[in-house]
Amino acid sequence: MYGCGLRILECHRLWDKDIDFAQAYIIVKQVKGGNDRAIPVPQKVKTALKQHVEKS
Repeated sequence: MYGCGLRILECHRLWDKDIDFAQAYIIVKQVKGGNDRAIPVPQKVKTALKQHVEKS
């Protein structure tokens, strides 16, 4: 969460489909100002995040 720059509420609203592992980005919807933004996923957490998503 901190490595990506996500706010707590943004992290809470994430869905599996918002994560693009091929491009290593997370699409966060409806952030401040009502816009969407793309956040790069650090390489350090990419594998662990992918394993977590596959479990759920």
